[in-house]
Amino acid sequence: MAKGQMLPPSTGAPLEVTPEFVEQEARSGAASGSKANAKQPAKVVKASTPEEATTPLPAVDAPPAEICEVVDKVIAEANAELAVNQATAAIIWVNKVGPVVRLAKESGSWKEAVDPATDKVYRSWIKWGDDRGISKTHLYRLVKEVPVSKALEGVYTGQLTTRQVDFLYTVMRKHGGEAMAGMWQKAVEFGGPTLANLEKAKQALNLSTTASDDEDADELEAKNGRMLQLKAVRVDFDPDRLRADAARDPKAAREYADLLGTVRNIVLEAIGQDAQ
Repeated sequence: MAKGQMLPPSTGAPLEVTPEFVEQEARSGAASGSKANAKQPAKVVKASTPEEATTPLPAVDAPPAEICEVVDKVIAEANAELAVNQATAAIIWVNKVGPVVRLAKESGSWKEAVDPATDKVYRSWIKWGDDRGISKTHLYRLVKEVPVSKALEGVYTGQLTTRQVDFLYTVMRKHGGEAMAGMWQKAVEFGGPTLANLEKAKQALNLSTTASDDEDADELEAKNGRMLQLKAVRVDFDPDRLRADAARDPKAAREYADLLGTVRNIVLEAIGQDAQ
C-alpha cells in the first residue's frame, strides 16, 4: 500500500472505514503502487469481496519462514487489489492486511525476514513495514488501534487518543479484549475514561501489566542494542595505554585522533547538537 493512500492521517481518532471515506478514496484515483509491489510484482487482480478476503493464517508458533511467506503474499495481494479499485478494496485492505501484520508482530517472524538492502535479517519493525509499503503510522493503527476499537464495540464508539490506545492495547494484549472492555466500563464508573481513571480501573480489576507487555518492546530492544554498541567503544579505554601507543607511533595516533573527531561530529549531529 502506498504511504498515506489508504488510511486517513492519524489524528487520535479510531480507524473507521465509513461510506464517506470509501467515496473519498474512490475519487482520489488509482494508487501508484507500493514499494513492496515494486520489489515483488504482484499479479493485478480484481478486488475480492469481503467474504474472499479471509486467508487461513499459520499459527503464531509456526515456523517463521512459513509465516513470512504467507504474510508477504497476503500484503502483496491486498496492495494489488487496492491499486485496481480503491473504492471496494479499502475495507478489504484493512481486513486482509491487519491480521497478517499482527501475526508477523506477535510471532516475531518479521525478524527472520531478510532486508534486501542489507541481505541480513530485519532489525527494525518500522523498516520491515516500510519495505512493504506500510508506514509507521499505519503499522501502529493496524496493530493497535484497529483491534482496540473492535474490542470496544458495544461499549464505546467514539474517538480514542493515542495515549488511550497505547494503554488499552497493553492491557488487551495480556488479558484479552473482554477484560480490557470491562476496564473501560469501570473507568467510566469512576467518572470517565481518563488515563488516571483507566489506571485506577486496571488496579481495581487486578489487570497488572509490565513494560515487557508493550508491543513496542522490539523497537526498544533494537534501540538498547545500538546504545550497547556505542558504550562498547568506551569499555576498554585506558588513558595511559593510549598515551604510550601514541608515543610509539605518532602518525597512527594523528590518524586515530582524526577518526575520533569524525565520530564525535557524527554523534553530536545525530543528537541535534552543534559539533563546534
